[in-house]
Amino acid sequence: MLSIIDDILICNESSPKKEKAIHLYDINTFRYITSTGNMDRGPGEIIVPGQIGIAKSNKNLWVPDHGNNVLYSQIKYQIKYI
Repeated sequence: MLSIIDDILICNESSPKKEKAIHLYDINTFRYITSTGNMDRGPGEIIVPGQIGIAKSNKNLWVPDHGNNVLYSQIKYQIKYI
């Protein structure tokens, strides 16, 4: 699933093949920025990611985990370019 907020393209994999489920890219250049949303069965990790929600007011990503039946909100995308 894809979402856009500000200049960030957010790609949410429903069946990720790697250890991160959410990937952020610069919408203007498609340059990779970072990945987040740790996939595994430990505390704070996501088993089955759902469709993300975005709180524009505080730049927070809300990620439901259907495997754990929880909603994570600590995933922020405060991006600083170097």
